[in-house]
Amino acid sequence: MKDVFNLGITDMPPVQIIDKLNKLKTKSSKLKLLRQAWDSDSETFFIGIQISMDKSVDFMCDKVPAWDDNEDGSDSLNFEEFYNFYLMVKSGRFNKETSHKKILELANKAGSREWNEFYRKILLKRLHYDLPIDIIITLLKQIDEENKSKITQDVSVTLKRK
Repeated sequence: MKDVFNLGITDMPPVQIIDKLNKLKTKSSKLKLLRQAWDSDSETFFIGIQISMDKSVDFMCDKVPAWDDNEDGSDSLNFEEFYNFYLMVKSGRFNKETSHKKILELANKAGSREWNEFYRKILLKRLHYDLPIDIIITLLKQIDEENKSKITQDVSVTLKRK
């Protein structure tokens, strides 16, 4: 998509997407931005929303620490590490105490804006409340329809035994 190349980046960090969504006024401009994020493989943003909405996982924390400054700082928290934490919590490998320790460790690795506006809201199960989820769902439905139209309806497969 032409607009993705105008951004000069391959993917958009989640905080950048959130900031831009908050500044945009119209549904069509928000949909366009989300399409750019999707097309530029900004999977961290979309997986973050999915985790935030996952009712089957409980991070066992009533409170999640927030950074009191809101600087960009160096964002050294790798999303893969956060995602692995999510998977381990989901599989029951963490209790409340170990979960809390890991959350503090992750918070110390993240930049303050990245932590406060993305990771913390995922852990609190609030990220999707701060986003135009209806527009995100519209985008995902459009993508689903596009992918369906690319699949030939008359597909037959024949298996042969040797």
